[in-house]
Amino acid sequence: MLKRLSINRESLFSSKEGNKFPKAIVTLADIKPYEADVDVIIGAHRQPEAVNVTIENYLALEKKNRLHFFVIESSRNPLAYWKIRERECVSKVFILNNIRCTKKNYENVFWASNGAAIAAQIGTYLGCSRYAFFSHSDMMGYKENFLSFLLSKLDEKTPLASFTQRHILPFSGGMLYDKNYFKSLNADWLPSSENFYNIPELELLRNRIEHLNWIDAGEKLILAALQRGQKAYVCASRGSTGDYYGHALTPYGLTNQEVSQLGVPIYYAPDLLSREAFKAKYPELATEKGPFWRQCFDDEGDVIFVHRGRGTSKGQRKDQRGDFVSFVREFNQRYTCPA
Repeated sequence: MLKRLSINRESLFSSKEGNKFPKAIVTLADIKPYEADVDVIIGAHRQPEAVNVTIENYLALEKKNRLHFFVIESSRNPLAYWKIRERECVSKVFILNNIRCTKKNYENVFWASNGAAIAAQIGTYLGCSRYAFFSHSDMMGYKENFLSFLLSKLDEKTPLASFTQRHILPFSGGMLYDKNYFKSLNADWLPSSENFYNIPELELLRNRIEHLNWIDAGEKLILAALQRGQKAYVCASRGSTGDYYGHALTPYGLTNQEVSQLGVPIYYAPDLLSREAFKAKYPELATEKGPFWRQCFDDEGDVIFVHRGRGTSKGQRKDQRGDFVSFVREFNQRYTCPA
């Protein structure tokens, strides 16, 4: 049942960046009483078809854990909200406030990152599961029980794990974390115009990243964990704009092994496939104008998760990235209806 729900700003945000938003985030919400092992939070913005195929994909591949989806639509477009398919395990939230702006960075307001951050905060606030997984609407599982794999990497010293990375840190899109651990920390998902990378745990890398003048949504959680002596896990991941097998650390002149040898408390899974082996094994992903931004690997060297990246909708930069919705829909059909 659709209900009007108002959430106080203080209930969502702990950092000063939260003060730029209204005192209450007002929503229309349909919250399902569904018990699950993992809350999957999807930040949506006018991409209902992509959201639907992503949910279908996650449900088809994850067999070991029950999933409760929280889809947070931030575009203020009611049609986008109503096109999100109704399911027993899907709770939908429509934000009524204008929480985004038209510029990338305007008065410390980050356009896409704010939408992701508020979606993550609302999903965490409403969800009852111990574990939360934050997803964009352009992500897909590629191997059975992909979330169970990421969940297996969490322990008392490792409260979060991600499929991929941004700069040297795990990327918050595609990150699974233990909500019990983060309840006591003064950290939220909002991006910041300050660079918080200059903490002792990353001292040996400061000269590599001191040029960064902001941090993305969710990185405060990662940094707060590292500051308290915890560890983070990130899958081996490859592929970026212009190179289907590019490495996130290439701009810094580093490899995963070199970062680990510096004593940084981030565990990078080892790379197991060469470019040639990857191209032979996954020709659909290894195209020079491929539709995908980053592929993520498990401990066996198999692609387990994919993040397509910018321009998800059909027709947007299709020549470079292809049609995400069609690709995932075809993948889902092959997976659920094998020949």
